[in-house]
Amino acid sequence: MAYVMFQRKNMEQQGSGSSNAELKTARVELLQAQKKAADLALRQKTGQLLEADEVRAIANAGTAVFVGQKRSMGSRLAGTLAGMDNPKEILKLLNSENDKILSALSIKLNSLAARGIP
Repeated sequence: MAYVMFQRKNMEQQGSGSSNAELKTARVELLQAQKKAADLALRQKTGQLLEADEVRAIANAGTAVFVGQKRSMGSRLAGTLAGMDNPKEILKLLNSENDKILSALSIKLNSLAARGIP
């Protein structure tokens, strides 16, 4: 409201013929900003909006799962891969392992999204 009053005073001092249009524009901008602030407050109260720290925790936990699984993939598969010579079978094994990793990541992120943030 202070902004609208400021605009109104400015326009009265300028005596501009377009002051009504500018005042209406300022009022619309103010109402839009108020609506956006109210929407954000409601989304935060209803749990639809996460705090930055919560988002960081989710991202860090998801990254930890993914990196841990990817780094240990070689040691999990080394023995099996050493005895394989068919490229199609090797690719199938690698794809299967990647699917398991992505599934583990999905499970972790879903649990975090349900507010089970560690």
